[in-house]
Amino acid sequence: MRFLIFTRTSWAEPPRLRKQVAQMLLAHGHEVHFFQKRRFGRRAQSEQPSESLTLHSGGHLLHHQLKIVPLLNRIDAAFLTSMIKRQVSVNDDDVILSFCYDFFFLREKFPNNAIVHVVNDDYISAAIAPHKRSARRLLHQSATGADYNLVVSYLIERQIREATDKVSLFFPWARHRYETPTPGLPRPDVLYWGYINERIDESVVQGIMDAGTTIHFVGSITESEMTKRVLSHANARVYEPTPLEALEEVRSRCCCALIPYDLTNPYNPAVTISNRGFELLSFGFPLVFSNLPNVLEAPPGLIYRYADTADCLSKIDSIRQSFDRAQPAIAEFLVDHTVDRRYEQLMQTVNAAREARGASSVSP
Repeated sequence: MRFLIFTRTSWAEPPRLRKQVAQMLLAHGHEVHFFQKRRFGRRAQSEQPSESLTLHSGGHLLHHQLKIVPLLNRIDAAFLTSMIKRQVSVNDDDVILSFCYDFFFLREKFPNNAIVHVVNDDYISAAIAPHKRSARRLLHQSATGADYNLVVSYLIERQIREATDKVSLFFPWARHRYETPTPGLPRPDVLYWGYINERIDESVVQGIMDAGTTIHFVGSITESEMTKRVLSHANARVYEPTPLEALEEVRSRCCCALIPYDLTNPYNPAVTISNRGFELLSFGFPLVFSNLPNVLEAPPGLIYRYADTADCLSKIDSIRQSFDRAQPAIAEFLVDHTVDRRYEQLMQTVNAAREARGASSVSP
């Protein structure tokens, strides 16, 4: 089966959900045309890194946050459609996966194709003030034009249900198969594995280290005054981006994974599960989140939320005592969050969308 995936992601960036979905499809033998982030003034280009993967890039007329007036939306849609059709000859059997909330025009321009709309950011909350109303309108138009919608958080599910009931949750997954960590270790430290940037709750992170707990920071760093302050702390240990498999010594010292989102960042309150959350659980680490309102429902002992620094430190200490006892619950919970389960869910959605367009379903 051939998939056209529309995104605002460059293939070369560290993987996010759109690239992970593309890689999952490629691993199952599908052909993928991946439309990357567009920039004003860029010429249309296509390259084929492998027989099954083609990358497309090009320009746009308007940044998505400037699509406030419907007439400008239509002009930009005509431009984008023209560029897409120049880069690939779209067949009716092609499946469209759109990660772009403002691609409201897809149903009109591709009336016979199965379209699945995937929403993995809270575009309404993050929109600049003049764009909030039009962001909601574009999101709802894209949602109603799709055959089905897959979303990554409880908040976004509620947003889509304002427009259509054709929606279900589609979370990231654990790419690593769960293995029981070495039992009986003291585990005094805490792990932070992921992007190190302005979305971090600095006050809590600093407070944990001020209290004497070492935090191991592993990931890509976005340079700023805030990240410099955090990473220069005496109890910070910093590593370049490294797979968890290669961090055995660090893992053996840590009792939990810290996911300290800054609640003032407009994107963060929508988070239900971090893209890296299931991966961290698959190595046995309970997750410690800031007090997000939409955190994933899970059995006790797997996912914690803290109210402030003192509460966070208390929960870390509790996890140190219960780390080994939590492992059976983590293993059982992850059964429903594997790559096989997500692929099965995606293909069920795709087949339903194909049948809605009059095409026959295809075996996964």
